[in-house]
Amino acid sequence: MANLPAIEPVGGTLPNTEIFRGIARAMGLTEPALFESDEQLASKAFRWSDSALEGQSWDALKTSGWIGLDILEAPLAEGGFRTPSGKCEFYSERLKCEGLDPLPDYLPPYESVNGSPELAARYPLAVILPPARNFLNSSFVNVESLCSTEGQPHFDIHPADAEARGIKNGMIVGIFNGRGSM
Repeated sequence: MANLPAIEPVGGTLPNTEIFRGIARAMGLTEPALFESDEQLASKAFRWSDSALEGQSWDALKTSGWIGLDILEAPLAEGGFRTPSGKCEFYSERLKCEGLDPLPDYLPPYESVNGSPELAARYPLAVILPPARNFLNSSFVNVESLCSTEGQPHFDIHPADAEARGIKNGMIVGIFNGRGSM
């Protein structure tokens, strides 16, 4: 499907992609892909090499709004990954040849014992922010029925951690580390 704008942006609103381009500019980043237009991004996302899209074009998709595809329900069930072996590779010989770690890696949070013991001592709890199930990022937060279903933002903490910090149910609390607060 082509998800095209229904109207031009109102007031000073911008699409997320334009905000990301502005952040990249402000950070002094220079990777050309960070500054591609929405049109360029959408066109690149349309995989011309995919046999299911053979004979189709981005322009045709924009015109019709959708294109039916003849694809398998589980296209990778029998392999067919775009790797030398045709399989899902946890060890990548290609990455090794490029001088990179051929295995997936784990980067511990800054404020963890494995990241920085000093920061872990200062900030002993880790905050995990799952998505709000009724919204898409900040989209749809203006829909009253979804807001009432989702309710107010809340903070879940293990009872032992709450007790150690004097936190009681219903209190307003601040969450912070050296990088930010809420």
